[in-house]
Amino acid sequence: MSRRKSRQAILKLLYSWDLGSSNTKNSADKIIEYMSLNEEEISYMVEIFDRVINNLEKYDQAIEKNLKLWKLQRLAALERNILRIAVAELDDLNVIPKQIVINEAVELAKLYCDDKAYKLINGVLANIDLSDA
Repeated sequence: MSRRKSRQAILKLLYSWDLGSSNTKNSADKIIEYMSLNEEEISYMVEIFDRVINNLEKYDQAIEKNLKLWKLQRLAALERNILRIAVAELDDLNVIPKQIVINEAVELAKLYCDDKAYKLINGVLANIDLSDA
């Protein structure tokens, strides 16, 4: 299983959802087909997507608390959703160590975002503490 591939799929699905897609099932089906995801990758995609949606307020508050002089909605949708994915993964530290989560989020930002976005992603995630949220 490639968690990196799953994270890319989650990002595509969250991006679609965040921009107002009302049919996430249809979007998910298209992403699964387009990316040729296997069962484990699909399972991880669904798990993290559901975790983000079900804890959106908590995660967004934790992210915004660590944005210096910014509001979450001012971030581009890709950056916002990369942060949400990472925070969802950090919400279960027994599975993936924080430094690996941060590194994977930085790699997503380097792949999909502006040249300097990865620095913002790294800085915000380094300071995230979900025990306060």
